[in-house]
Amino acid sequence: MSKVDHKSFVDKCLGGEALLEDIETYIADWHSGTGQQRLSEFLGMTQKEYASWVRDPHILASLIMARTQKRALDEIIEEEG
Repeated sequence: MSKVDHKSFVDKCLGGEALLEDIETYIADWHSGTGQQRLSEFLGMTQKEYASWVRDPHILASLIMARTQKRALDEIIEEEG
């Protein structure tokens, strides 16, 4: 991942430029960076999305689906229930 690239992980997933498995690389890049962004912002998640992902990392695909369908993450999770 290029340091001058300003697209977030979520944006890149939505654009087909990143895979869900790439999140670990983005987190490592955030840890090695000197920016003042929170990890949630760096990844391109809202605070609610980030909190949900921290509680259950397996919802990452649901998060991307919710963004793609322009629906609430809670709706997608409930349907998948």
